Amino acid sequence: MEGHHTFGALLAKHGKGRGCDICKPAVANILASCWNELVLKKEHASLQDSNDYYLANIQRDGTYSVVPRMPGGEVMPDGLIAVDQVAKKYDLYTKITGGQRVDIFGTRVEQLPFIWEELAAGFESGHAYGKGLRAPHKIKFGVSGYTRECAEAQGKDVGVIATEKSWNLYVCAATAA
Repeated sequence: MEGHHTFGALLAKHGKGRGCDICKPAVANILASCWNELVLKKEHASLQDSNDYYLANIQRDGTYSVVPRMPGGEVMPDGLIAVDQVAKKYDLYTKITGGQRVDIFGTRVEQLPFIWEELAAGFESGHAYGKGLRAPHKIKFGVSGYTRECAEAQGKDVGVIATEKSWNLYVCAATAA
């Protein structure tokens, strides 16, 4: 990045205009990775798409879903209570995802900071919107320990499926369709 720490500096030297919706999130992630800065730092926040900026997934109806991180599907009782209290307080719908998380639907954008504050009882963002890795887009992985393939690993970006004596690795399987 030639020592550039902001999108504006990079654009001033190498670009024109204001950037596009494809390059801005990619550059924000590269800058954050190069300089180990938070992607939502003031200089980078305006480059993020709405899912990244609000730590939630925008839905077709304009509401957001909130996905607290539950490593390996494990959650302490206080975490479940926090999800329950948030869902009741804001009248939200919840469901268990295929990624072993609880997805909380129906949140309005102005509620998001308050909801994340209330979920801080043991949760961080589930990165369901793309920030598990510093990458401009969501990447899904799946691992199935047997050939019945319940994790649907062949339908992910990267998948691993156990065989009788080894493993099968699938790369870019999700993009094949």
